[in-house]
Amino acid sequence: MLVGFISTYSVGDLPDEERAAYEWLKTSGMSHRFVRFEDLNGTTSKLDECNTVWWHTTERVQNWSIASSAEVIMTIQSYCERGGALFLTLLAAEYTHYLGIETIPPDRIVCGFWEGKTVMEGYPDLRGFHSFLNHSLFDGLQGGVYVWMPEKGEPYCEAVYSKKKNPDKGTVLAIERARVGFSDERKCIINHIVGKGKILSIGAHLYFNPKIQEFHHHRDLFLGNVFEELSHPPKKTSYCFFPKVSAQSETVHHMKPRKREIDTLEEKIGIVDSQPEGVKSSALTLTRENATDDFFDVTGERVFVMGEERKGVGEVWVPPIRLLRYLKWGVVQKGVIQWSDSGDVKFSSKPECVTRESNGDGWKIKETVLCRRKDPAAMVTLDYAGDGLTHLVIKAAINFRLMWPYPDDTVTVDRGKWNSKLQAFEFQDERRLFSSIVGSSEICYEKVLVWEQDITWEDGQFSVLNDGESSNEFTTGMVFDLSGKKDISINLVIAGMEGSIKEVQQVYQSSISDPLNYLKESREYYDRFFASCVAIDSPDQEFNDGYRWALVGTDRHFLHTPGLGRGFVAGFSETVPGWGSARPGYAWYFGRDSVWTCFAVLAYGDFEKVRDQLKLFGDYQDISGKIFHELSLSGVVHHDSADSTPLYIVLMGEYLSTSGDVKFIHSQWHRLEKAMIFLRKTIKNDNGFIENSNVGHGWVEFGPLAGSYVEIYLASCWAEALRQFAFIARTLGNEDVSNICEVESKTIMENIDKEFWNAETQFYDAGICIDSNNKTEISILPAIPILFGHLPFEKSQSVAQKFINDDFSAPWGVRIMSRKNPGYHGSRYHTGTVWPLFTGWVSLAEYETHLPEAAFQHIIANYQDYQRRSLGWVDEALHGETGEPAGVCRHQAWSEAMVCLPIIRGMLGLKVNAIKNLVTMCPHVPKEWNRLDVSNIRIGQHTLNFKFKKTPSVEQYRFKWSGSKPLTLELQPPTLNEIDKVKLMVDGEKRDFYVKQFGNCTHLQIPLELKDEIVRVSLNYLV
Repeated sequence: MLVGFISTYSVGDLPDEERAAYEWLKTSGMSHRFVRFEDLNGTTSKLDECNTVWWHTTERVQNWSIASSAEVIMTIQSYCERGGALFLTLLAAEYTHYLGIETIPPDRIVCGFWEGKTVMEGYPDLRGFHSFLNHSLFDGLQGGVYVWMPEKGEPYCEAVYSKKKNPDKGTVLAIERARVGFSDERKCIINHIVGKGKILSIGAHLYFNPKIQEFHHHRDLFLGNVFEELSHPPKKTSYCFFPKVSAQSETVHHMKPRKREIDTLEEKIGIVDSQPEGVKSSALTLTRENATDDFFDVTGERVFVMGEERKGVGEVWVPPIRLLRYLKWGVVQKGVIQWSDSGDVKFSSKPECVTRESNGDGWKIKETVLCRRKDPAAMVTLDYAGDGLTHLVIKAAINFRLMWPYPDDTVTVDRGKWNSKLQAFEFQDERRLFSSIVGSSEICYEKVLVWEQDITWEDGQFSVLNDGESSNEFTTGMVFDLSGKKDISINLVIAGMEGSIKEVQQVYQSSISDPLNYLKESREYYDRFFASCVAIDSPDQEFNDGYRWALVGTDRHFLHTPGLGRGFVAGFSETVPGWGSARPGYAWYFGRDSVWTCFAVLAYGDFEKVRDQLKLFGDYQDISGKIFHELSLSGVVHHDSADSTPLYIVLMGEYLSTSGDVKFIHSQWHRLEKAMIFLRKTIKNDNGFIENSNVGHGWVEFGPLAGSYVEIYLASCWAEALRQFAFIARTLGNEDVSNICEVESKTIMENIDKEFWNAETQFYDAGICIDSNNKTEISILPAIPILFGHLPFEKSQSVAQKFINDDFSAPWGVRIMSRKNPGYHGSRYHTGTVWPLFTGWVSLAEYETHLPEAAFQHIIANYQDYQRRSLGWVDEALHGETGEPAGVCRHQAWSEAMVCLPIIRGMLGLKVNAIKNLVTMCPHVPKEWNRLDVSNIRIGQHTLNFKFKKTPSVEQYRFKWSGSKPLTLELQPPTLNEIDKVKLMVDGEKRDFYVKQFGNCTHLQIPLELKDEIVRVSLNYLV
């Protein structure tokens, strides 16, 4: 490839920024030629051999008459029309207007100094570009790139289109990316097709002589893609911003006359009762006789539905878009309509569905909401029984809102029509990339479809509200005739995807043709799910149900997004105005959230989903080696936290030790090495700690606990990452690497104890600051190194005991910081709220330090949340003083996980090494329980079951192992401090034992070898 670098200057007189760009080109490996505008002389001879001609300038085009002369313009036009490519950067981006290619020039032209504000106060300013979904310009960069970290007062120029303007002839390929969001105030990358050639303009942020060279590797990969793109013939693309579309009125179907439809299905679907005999109802059911405004969700792998108990369905998402903004129904009796949210509603939640029951004068309707397990479709079934109703009326709003962080109008549903054969509405966006269908199993008596207007039912028919609040959406209405009917089931299906309308029709037809299968497949899924997970049965039924709901609540967050992958999203909540109109809670993939969730998923035995999550991390690893913090379901990646990368390594090690899947780990070794290289580059001091500086936040983003360059949380994550990396390396045969990392891990643990211990407070500080004044606030952050076992036992237990008091613990969980701290505020995210996550951390730390009573109380605090508000689910955050919801999400993955993990790894005390076929069990069964049955503990491909029973004089353990190879079990049960009163029996024979003391907690050390027969252990007490 030959690139002609064109300039108004001679090569010896180039300004600094242009010179830096030319020097970059000379070292890029591409052939290059320096060309002056004045050398063109009306001929393309200087350009003909060049694949691409590049003009990079920080000066206005209008200042250079030579560049805008008629001869030069004709020469460059001819070059492009015959197949040449022109690359215009910074202020050169306005040149398309001078060339006569573009009729509307960039309207945002600046030449001065950077005055922009960072998106997140206290963090570096990051600027770059992002495409619509993805574009080949960003291959290897996950659809977008940061190229500049500006400082205030740094020289700056731009020639871009603002929010108010779009190019007339060109296509917007990318808009500005700024830290965690996008801005269509800067439309940065524009493509023009000119005859057989093209012009690509990048009007901002692309510097070769910046003060901070943080993103030069990303910039270079991006520019490699740019020149590769410019070397190919031009082609049109649908993957662009702000496409030109036809008028809405051409595709809108307005109201039909009020008459019975003559359209019929070719084969009318029979009415199927949604609760027929033979389909067993779930035993795990929660019911509220009087529905509240609390949240509910129902999910499949490719669809999730959210709403409120009283109001019903609020949103239906098929990632990456929201198909439906609301769905409501009403019944007409004696000419008057009663909407379902206006009367009393009985609400029930089950793993497979939710139901809402409404009653009136002589009638009852049961609404069931459920999702397909694998397909992108949801169903709302309305079962009517009674007499006296004349019509059932349904209305819904359809808007293809692309998930955050894309701007509101990035995707617009612009085509809607009625398909009489399917008895359904069909919708597509302006690019014809997304499609959806909303229809019913019954013939529709009347229908209506309007654009950017609302509808209402009055005087026996639909009427249009011209002042409706609907924007960029269709409103649909359907009416069903109930006259003379005693019972009927109406099944509504909402299906959609990124794909053609024909593809959605296939999903829709398979769903509507067998609506009963929705319920059946969902129930069968949960039957299989429960059968494969660690099962626990205790004398406490509330505990048993709370644990099972937490299993469901955790698993519910596992989503499959075609084109991205499979993994756990962080949490669900309905979209609210204000903080981003397309943020359904935190319903996208997160780094740290997924890891802490997956620790629990590994513990209860769903290895396959954890493997999918690890693959997702690797697939979207930054070129630096960093693991993402956020991956929106719309495909936007943010690598802006310091803890995701070490936690990725920790999870990889935990996955290996629990599953024994060496083959998968070996396939990911190159990604692990890349992550480790990145982490080592963040070490700036002799203490060996990785740092937050220019990497992103560690744990605490705001408030008095924020601002340290190393948190105790992050330091501990690093120590554990080194330990797990050592384990992985040894398993793969890399002994030298393993030994180095093992030594480093121990050194980091010692340094944590040395540098964070505060002799004055007798507590570990939250963080180390650059000015050497530690963050001395008393917080729960030391729970992390305690639960990992990084700190001396005596200090750990002393610290953990302080979590028990009222300053930290409320009946609903643990606050992040003590109420005695002057910065404490019970409603603020990082300065006083109770997070079930923190409560789980503290519970694990308490079990690690043998404080089982407090640890179990914190488990109770977490699992009881599933009955308090959103039935079945655990909140993200609660007010530190009132216990009311205080977070973004009403249903959070790691909150659910922190019910499961402290039970399995804490209360049961299970530590698994599938590589060595070794299990350590240090149980702390609650004293008031006289029995406990645990089954399906997965160690590799095999399972361990055990039963526990006790009387005042005997404690019995019974173990059953399914593996063909013997399992080594290190049983460490607690016992009396008076050891002389204890007699150990194994399979009826007396055995000697060892004793280990943990503070006031005495444990036996009992090595066992389990084969295919049952092994019985008894502790007999002389009382």
